[in-house]
Amino acid sequence: MTRKLVRRVAAPAAAIVAALALGACGSDDGGGTAASSQPSTQASTAGGGGGGTLVVGGWGGAYDKATEKYYVEPSGFDVQFVDAPAAQVAQVQQQKRAGKIEWDLIDSIAGPDAWVLQTQGLLEPLPADLKAELEQTLGEGKVTDFGFTMGNLSYVVACNKDKVKTCPKTVAEFFDVDRFPGTREAPAGAPLMMLTMAEVAAGTPVADTETAEPDVDRAFDVLDKVRDSIKVFWESGDQSEQVMRTGEADIGLIWSGRAYRLLDEGMNLEIAVDGGAYEPGYWTVVKGSDNVDEAFAFMKSIAENVDGQAKWAEEMAYSVPNPKAIEQLPNPERLADHPETFAKLAVPNFEWYAQHADEVNRRWQDYMKG
Repeated sequence: MTRKLVRRVAAPAAAIVAALALGACGSDDGGGTAASSQPSTQASTAGGGGGGTLVVGGWGGAYDKATEKYYVEPSGFDVQFVDAPAAQVAQVQQQKRAGKIEWDLIDSIAGPDAWVLQTQGLLEPLPADLKAELEQTLGEGKVTDFGFTMGNLSYVVACNKDKVKTCPKTVAEFFDVDRFPGTREAPAGAPLMMLTMAEVAAGTPVADTETAEPDVDRAFDVLDKVRDSIKVFWESGDQSEQVMRTGEADIGLIWSGRAYRLLDEGMNLEIAVDGGAYEPGYWTVVKGSDNVDEAFAFMKSIAENVDGQAKWAEEMAYSVPNPKAIEQLPNPERLADHPETFAKLAVPNFEWYAQHADEVNRRWQDYMKG
């Protein structure tokens, strides 16, 4: 383990623009889905591989700062962050095409994106012994063959009780405009999440969504029923909040942390969790890193850092995988990984999506156009 050092580098603007143009928009603070399956036109200029410095493709801003404070500084590792919000998939693909892998790890890459990279063979598999240790620490559901969850969130319904007579009690009811009329907002950059929630509304139990093959036509039939009521497709967490504050929409399908923030600010909201989509992020190691062993050791330190995860989650309002960390938090039931909350959420079929991303993303773009 090397001495601790934190540096940050901005990813090229051209790469970020290219990723944003691919159709599924990312978030302003790391909570959305990049969902791209195509490379950017320019590779990162950050130096990585060798020398003991771990180069991490991160989200920038407050997200990286919290990660530095609560995970890097206690660990003693030498870490350099590359700010690449919404461009993580495109950057790794471009590095592979260029024959020069420059990142060692990715911080909290959105679930759909992680599975796309996994399917393309661009992520290092966890060593069997480390995977077993992580499952013991975090629980099997938080660990995959390529990493563990972090920065997890759920999509919930936030309903303005001052403007809506009867609010939806489940996310499925968000799609029933006859029983629950009102203007709506929905995420622009989360096609798989919307598809999954529509599947639940069509009758698929939340316990089955992770493994069942989605019926895309049936799901879009559900989505079509609510399309005319969606007045805003939000592209950032800040925008989703602002839409509710200004009254552009009466009912919002937004991230859980954003909904509870509005509630804490004093908005008269009713929040529905049942049937919402669970969206994990993943810490993972890039295939071809020259620092694989050190990168996995750093990941292990994060997984075992109970106090760090608790403080990170409290500051960022995103969920963390270590159950002992969740126990330390006020209002732990607001977090997606709280056992009672998680049981109400639908986990998307990420493996299926990785094989059908182009089709889903194309249909979603057409849907948003109306």
